Amino acid sequence: MKLTDWRGNEYGVGDLVLYPRMSGRSCEVREARVLDIWQVHYDDYKWKRWTGEGPEPMKTVFDGWDDDGNRVDKEVSALETRIKLRPTGRSSRGFMDYSWRKDNGIDVKDVTLTIIENITALGG
Repeated sequence: MKLTDWRGNEYGVGDLVLYPRMSGRSCEVREARVLDIWQVHYDDYKWKRWTGEGPEPMKTVFDGWDDDGNRVDKEVSALETRIKLRPTGRSSRGFMDYSWRKDNGIDVKDVTLTIIENITALGG
């Protein structure tokens, strides 16, 4: 699956991206490699990965009022996109001391993003 960043550049599994993150009240930008991209939907009180089989899950949302004052609903996709990233250790502010983690044998944990609108593609 390929996605498009806010500048119109495509990215997918294996590409480098920048993503914003918070540490307390401080913001930074971190570099990471995309490991997986998938879609999920909320069903039976839990998130489920959508395999693409069968009809696309839909949900009903409020869409305003008609001229008679009746509620108007519409059907929209219930799918949300998730992205799993592996940070490279490079960041804008250095909140994570990557060399200390590396020297002590501590692996950098993968990150799953649910808000993907602010990702910036860097390419391969």
